[in-house]
Formats: sequence, structure tokens, C-alpha cells
Amino acid sequence: MITAHTLLGDFLLKLQRSPKASLVYANLLKLAPKDGDLHQSIGEHLLRQNLAKPALAHLKLANSLLPQNANLAFNTGLASLGSGQAKQALSFFQNALKLQPNDPVTLYQMAAALELLNRREEAITHCRAALKARPNWDLAEQKLATLLRP
Repeated sequence: MITAHTLLGDFLLKLQRSPKASLVYANLLKLAPKDGDLHQSIGEHLLRQNLAKPALAHLKLANSLLPQNANLAFNTGLASLGSGQAKQALSFFQNALKLQPNDPVTLYQMAAALELLNRREEAITHCRAALKARPNWDLAEQKLATLLRP
């Protein structure tokens, strides 16, 4: 059965590539200001456009409305990192890992956040965990090599 929510989701996926997305999102927010899925879509759209700070506002609101969503927690962590808020990013990445343990990309991003917080040993541990979950991952191997340099 097709629901209004399914149709909205399909529409939002097509809309994300449209230059008129911002206008449509603004009008949708007037209709459903507390819709977590809508805030998530807007936040992810903004994040893809490298607009971390405005994305973060929508993603944090979506997190409060949809607390058990690992992908949302991860993307909120990315927006936090992009906004220069490594400590907050770490918190969102930790939540994402609770929901999706041993995800290599989340472990890698946690290592990046920990490195920014000057917590090098923990960053190394998380980078190694990312490589254990996804062996031979060039990006994680490069990060680990950087972290292991004196």
C-alpha cells in the first residue's frame, strides 16, 4: 500500500537534486514543522551541499524526534565535525555505534573526531577497529599511519 509518507519520501529523493529544493523544503516545514523525516531530509540535503552549520540545526532536531536512527546520528556527527564541534560529533558517532556496532565508517569518523580533540591513543584504537571491520581500507590505513607518526 502506498502511503502519503512513502510518496513524500520518493518526492524528497527526487527533489534533492533540484535547485528549487530549498523553496519546497521551506513550504513543507510550514505544513509539518515537527516531522523528523523531513528535517532529516533537509539536513542531509544541506550536508551534501557542504552547508554543515544549517544542516546541523535540522539534523539535531531530527535526532530529537527520531532517536533510534543510526544513519541520522552518523550524519549529525558529520555535520558537527563540519561545524567545528568535534566533541559534539563524538557524542553522535557514539550513539550511531550503539545502534550499529562496529560500523567501519563510523569508527573512522570517531577516530577523526578524537584526533581533533587531541585524544590520539583513542583515535588509534578506533582507527584500528575500523580496519578490523573493513580490512585493507586505504583511507583508514592512511589515517592510522598519520596517527602513529611521532
